[in-house]
Amino acid sequence: MALDRHSFYVDSIDFSRDKMIVISIDINNLKIINDTQGHNMGDKAIMAVSDSIFRNIIRGCQYYRMGGDEFTILCPKKEIAEVEEMMNRIVDDAKESGYIVAWGYAVFKPNMDFEKVYCEADRKMYENKAMLKNTANEQENLAD
Repeated sequence: MALDRHSFYVDSIDFSRDKMIVISIDINNLKIINDTQGHNMGDKAIMAVSDSIFRNIIRGCQYYRMGGDEFTILCPKKEIAEVEEMMNRIVDDAKESGYIVAWGYAVFKPNMDFEKVYCEADRKMYENKAMLKNTANEQENLAD
């Protein structure tokens, strides 16, 4: 089960004594789902992605619903390779449910500014989101 934004900020302080990987996740096209299929279908998308995270999250990491379709995962004491592998499983699992997720990460080390690291993970997620939308548009143009 995803924790809330308040728990995220409490845990970010508790975990800040060690290296941690901060992951930002967002569901692509949730607004379109809500606008064309209704908010019940949007809620279904949020629950499906949350379930994908829950099924694939590695031991020691924690995930949070930050609002809407935005999630964050904190992975203290984890290596980038294992986090990337976990995220690939989450992306694949969500895709099997019919949803596309964008994500990005940044590495936090003690004495760094956590907010800057969190913003970097978010920035990378938005880069991934734009790349995924461009790829989808290119595939649609090829199909025409």
